[in-house]
Amino acid sequence: MLFNSPLFLFVFLPCLYLIYRAAPTSWQNRILLVASLFFYSWAEPIFVFWALGSALLDWMLGEVISRSPQPNVRRAALTLGVVANVGLLAYFKYANFFWANFVTVLQRFGLQSSSLLHVALPIAISFIVFEKITYLVDLYRKDGRPADDLLTYLLYVFYFPKLLAGPIIRYRDIDQQLRRRRVTWMDFRDGIIRFLFGLAKKVLLADHIGHFASEVFALPAKQLDMP
Repeated sequence: MLFNSPLFLFVFLPCLYLIYRAAPTSWQNRILLVASLFFYSWAEPIFVFWALGSALLDWMLGEVISRSPQPNVRRAALTLGVVANVGLLAYFKYANFFWANFVTVLQRFGLQSSSLLHVALPIAISFIVFEKITYLVDLYRKDGRPADDLLTYLLYVFYFPKLLAGPIIRYRDIDQQLRRRRVTWMDFRDGIIRFLFGLAKKVLLADHIGHFASEVFALPAKQLDMP
């Protein structure tokens, strides 16, 4: 579900906004989390489970880091979190690459094997992984407070407006807004104007320039002269 798709613009976003505004304040974070998980699972329903499992592990490690008085325990929890996240990213992004090279080596010795592992790349894996790492590192450095509960942490990880294209946000930068916020009609107006400007740049400029760039880069290398 792309941000410039009719489904997002005319169904998902207005319906979510109406439900969000009608709900009590205590339910608004829950509604945003459900909407964000629905947004993520719309494209890849299977991968939402690995993302939830990984986020749950990091939240528990964050609790250990923020609560434990023992430096060795805190350091071990941080190390486990970083290794688990980097390992997850490396597996999904580079497993096919390393396996293909390994198969090439085997073939030189006359051995045969499948050339691909067929590991699919989940959407937003890089943004999710690096945000979860920054959360753990900030807690270890005591450079921010932990999330109030698991729901708040999951909303930080899966919040849909930043899911597809970032930016990578540190938890401490939006901690206050996740815990309590007040949105006025002026905020709504400014947000709509900013969204429409971005949408116009995407639809009217970037998409058309992107088609032209794709045609140029598809040319044979000998035809890619300086002009």
